[in-house]
Amino acid sequence: MGERATASKRVFYRVAHRILRVWWRLAHPKTRGVRCVLERDGSVLLVRHTYGSREWSLPGGRMRPWEEAAQTAAREMHEELGLELDGWRELATFQSRNYGKRETVFFLGADIGGSELTIDAGEIGEVRWASREEAAATRSNSLREAVAAGVLAS
Repeated sequence: MGERATASKRVFYRVAHRILRVWWRLAHPKTRGVRCVLERDGSVLLVRHTYGSREWSLPGGRMRPWEEAAQTAAREMHEELGLELDGWRELATFQSRNYGKRETVFFLGADIGGSELTIDAGEIGEVRWASREEAAATRSNSLREAVAAGVLAS
């Protein structure tokens, strides 16, 4: 994807996210999403999206109404990171309240071994590997929820 297309995609995601935040505050919808604990050599992958709070978080995304959590995890990791993964492990379920919406978050895990990441620069601004303890100590809202769900060490 060229630089202009990537920049346009980032603007689109930022504007769409702001509109969604207003909608969530007004409608208080019930939503479902996944967060993925991707492991390699004892470390977990953290991402910073190009929209929203831009804090470190676990990769993931919104579930479509007809999807199961593992289907969403596979789709999102393919779209965001270019990974083809199956064999997801269910780790925890967490009830979250952010921006007025009520969200059921499914945490799923997978070991990516030597798979190479192909990052969608329009959506993902930065990635890094961290130990579970480092991830738990990173004080973002998303990672605090992962600690509360028992997915990361506190």
